[in-house]
Amino acid sequence: MKHTHKKVVDISSARRCERNELVQRLFDKHGAGVRTFLRGRLVPDADVEDIVQDMFARLLTLDNLEQKMDASSGSNIALLLTMANNMVVDRARKLSVRQNYQQAAQLEQEEHSGGAGLEKIIADQRELEQVRRVILAMKPSWQKAFLLSRFRNLGYREIARQMNVTVKQVEHYIAQAMNSLRSAKRRNYPKGKQS
Repeated sequence: MKHTHKKVVDISSARRCERNELVQRLFDKHGAGVRTFLRGRLVPDADVEDIVQDMFARLLTLDNLEQKMDASSGSNIALLLTMANNMVVDRARKLSVRQNYQQAAQLEQEEHSGGAGLEKIIADQRELEQVRRVILAMKPSWQKAFLLSRFRNLGYREIARQMNVTVKQVEHYIAQAMNSLRSAKRRNYPKGKQS
């Protein structure tokens, strides 16, 4: 029994070791190119190393990394640059959310009346709930395309690939989803009452 258990651990360790070696080779070969790409995106030097380290750490856990990095699958650098770009976008989005939160907190503090802030929070929660209901009521294809675009920040081509449809279909799905959201907002906030 112990012998079999040890073989399982050895196989797992061997795969992890192979993965580590693959990521190290990718880092050695493409790390400088990724740094140059990030600097070209005007990422501050202080953040470049963090993004590069985070990206290569994520590669260690990426599903099917070996197949994706196989020489016959195409350019390794393309996948790495796409990952780097997505990480830059994620960081910018998080910074924007943080700044918006700080501004909202500051406005909340500046308000003289505590009731006005509470009313706004309740109104915002109602609006978010309405948006959630509209999204859940969408056709599944519209919903999936919209969520992949807005919440996963995927481009239309990647969405098309994931949904196994054309880019034109993705454009149509997202346009329909946006129309649904706009229609719901018009119903809930007639002219002159929109915030």
